[in-house]
Amino acid sequence: MVTTTNLNIYEDALRLYIGDFDTPYVYSTARLLTALVEGVRFLASRWDRKYLIYGSGILISDDGTYKTVSTPDGTCTIPSSVQENDVFRNCYKIDNADSTTVLQIQDEAALLLASAYLLRRAALTSSNIGQSWSTPDLSHSNIETSRTLRSLMQTDLDALNLLFKEKLGSIQAGMFFPRNDFQYNSALEVARYYSSIV
Repeated sequence: MVTTTNLNIYEDALRLYIGDFDTPYVYSTARLLTALVEGVRFLASRWDRKYLIYGSGILISDDGTYKTVSTPDGTCTIPSSVQENDVFRNCYKIDNADSTTVLQIQDEAALLLASAYLLRRAALTSSNIGQSWSTPDLSHSNIETSRTLRSLMQTDLDALNLLFKEKLGSIQAGMFFPRNDFQYNSALEVARYYSSIV
């Protein structure tokens, strides 16, 4: 499980999107952070590896200010503050000069959708959801929970596929959301929209 990552800024948006905002939480912080990091891996080919995950195995040198790291495209220089499981921008794919956030704003929605899909898939495959049992005097069935979870996973996957099929630079309201006069500019806005329709 991932316990620290610079993707923690998306934790609240992911919680809101999946409907896990009341304490006690269903998903631990470590599980959400793991889903966010794995979401970047899940999207790597669709994003053409423009975001990479730091691990000590890619470190070439560290002068205290900058780290030189090996990427699939060559070497990149990143700040020394980047730690294990942090995401950084691939210097061969995307300009780091304007990087005030980890991801470009137009990529935040895809990360939320992929992370939610992975969380739900893990819940479905690692528990007894979808099973039923009975004894002569008791019975239990959570098959409907399984159906709901599968439906939510399909919704996440369909929305994710739509994002990439349309090759949107940003999510345009007229193509994806009901309001025609507004562009969703952050992952939190997307999470609020989806939590209102789910």
